[in-house]
Amino acid sequence: MAEKTIYSVQSVERSLNLLETIAGCENGIRIKDLAERESLNLSTAHRLVSLLEQRGYVEQEPESKKYFLGMKVLQLQGYLFKSRRLNDVAAQELKRMVHCLGETTHLAILSEDEVVYIESWEGVRSVISRAPVGRKVPIYSTALGKALTAWKPREEVERMLHRIEMAPKTPNTITDVPGYLNELSKVRLNGYAVDRQEQSMIGCCIAAPIRDHRDEVVAAVSVSCPAHDFTEENEERIVRELMATVSNISAKLGHSHGA
Repeated sequence: MAEKTIYSVQSVERSLNLLETIAGCENGIRIKDLAERESLNLSTAHRLVSLLEQRGYVEQEPESKKYFLGMKVLQLQGYLFKSRRLNDVAAQELKRMVHCLGETTHLAILSEDEVVYIESWEGVRSVISRAPVGRKVPIYSTALGKALTAWKPREEVERMLHRIEMAPKTPNTITDVPGYLNELSKVRLNGYAVDRQEQSMIGCCIAAPIRDHRDEVVAAVSVSCPAHDFTEENEERIVRELMATVSNISAKLGHSHGA
């Protein structure tokens, strides 16, 4: 087991070295030259690069046979830029809302088929803990997931759902595609999404989208509330503050209400 672990770590280290070397070659690099530069035999270099190519981190130019960075790296760079930009723009508004409501608030983006938390603030009166940055949760059982997918094309959402297992998190979880799509129509109508103990029996959650200058949903904000405190009056109070907050953040990203 120890030998296997050491081998796995070594493979990861070699793969990262290859990726960094390819990144430093502006005009690309052939596999033979890459192997020589990293002091690897050709078969090992080819095996590792093939894996990187399969995952989209590198790509080969057919004519020259040279390897370049792939679109996956740019995608990750985009997530990094997006999360930093969003954090900078949203922090003040979200802290104000947390102070006003006293409930835990999350900022998240969509990464492939999952929701990823990029920031979280714990409310002073809430029993709901803040989420670790980078934590991933399903799209189908969370208010954040609904808010992030509601305005996507129906076909795209269906493809996402068919790629994942819609396993029940609680007795309230939506576990079928038609049911989820019907829920998204309600989200579009209301402008916000609600998780009524669908991810956890401990709490409920309301989420609304953040839009950019192109009117595209780039992130979502949620407010979590203990289930026992999720009254109609409290829900209305949260919705008012949440909608005002995401509107202000969207405006800072260049979104126009008339877009």
